[in-house]
Amino acid sequence: MSQKEKARRIESSLDHLKLRIKEKLHLFDTVIVYPFLGYSNSHRSVISGRVLEQEADIHTSGNKGRSVWNNIRKVFKRYESDEIPFVQLSASLAGRKVNTYANEEGYFEFEFYHQPGELSNGWHKVAIEIESIPYDVDYISYAQGEILVCDQSADFGVISDVDDTIIQSFATNPIKKMYTLLTKNSEKPNPI
Repeated sequence: MSQKEKARRIESSLDHLKLRIKEKLHLFDTVIVYPFLGYSNSHRSVISGRVLEQEADIHTSGNKGRSVWNNIRKVFKRYESDEIPFVQLSASLAGRKVNTYANEEGYFEFEFYHQPGELSNGWHKVAIEIESIPYDVDYISYAQGEILVCDQSADFGVISDVDDTIIQSFATNPIKKMYTLLTKNSEKPNPI
């Protein structure tokens, strides 16, 4: 067995132990389904996401200020997410329902297959539900995701992200990048 495989097994065992201790001591925050934006082509639609413990600073709309300390806390909470593994989920899109399980890191993915033209261009809502969860925790069983069906007759598309397109993040300069992460946020961006 390789060192990498040993490390992965140790991490998995520690994660499992941590979850069982949190369950016994009732330390879980409310569990949520956090869907990412999905995409579609003429015959296949995909949406993914993650099952996580809800963090008030990240997953709710409350604003606790624009201070550097608030930004530091939010950056830490984004990297230190508390995933919930092996949750059984279902999703419904345009009358079709599919099932899946979240993996050991809480990630999941749904695929829907359809006939060309069956879904119109634009955004479509996807209902995602927790079917079963392997822990005794409070959870919000329903989440709504969205899948974008792009116009199949378009000659080209533009794909971009926020880094250095909308907000100058200095993604290639670690010191400036960290400064931007800690001092800027969506209410106080550093536009290009």
